[in-house]
Amino acid sequence: MTSRAARTRRPSGPHSPRIDGRAIERARFAGRPRSAGRVRRREAFSLLELLAVVTILGTLAVVIIPRIGSSTNRAKTESCRQYKAEINAAAERYFFNEGKLPDSLDALASDEDYFTAPIPVCPVTKQAYSIDARTGRVAGHDH
Repeated sequence: MTSRAARTRRPSGPHSPRIDGRAIERARFAGRPRSAGRVRRREAFSLLELLAVVTILGTLAVVIIPRIGSSTNRAKTESCRQYKAEINAAAERYFFNEGKLPDSLDALASDEDYFTAPIPVCPVTKQAYSIDARTGRVAGHDH
């Protein structure tokens, strides 16, 4: 009498048939088309997915780009206002020290007590500032 283990044991050796997972899989799908029963792997985006992404990016661009442009203009206008205030403060110091209003910006630029850096130009119009001889203040540049 043979034992149960001896009856169920597969023969092993160099000439015995090997059964692996691929052989079982091939036997299972024998006679069927290759695509039957398999999940197709996606290799690209669909047109609807691309359309959705392009629409979202376009909407973001419409919202963000004008804000960037307006903030740049606002920064230039604020810089011009600050430069005017610095030049007017230098003109007032000149008036208190010299007893007269400065004739031009050259009088302020020539003495480091009044203006240490070079006289700036307007960042909005790229024009040089000028002083009104009657008031001693920066003329124009009302942005």
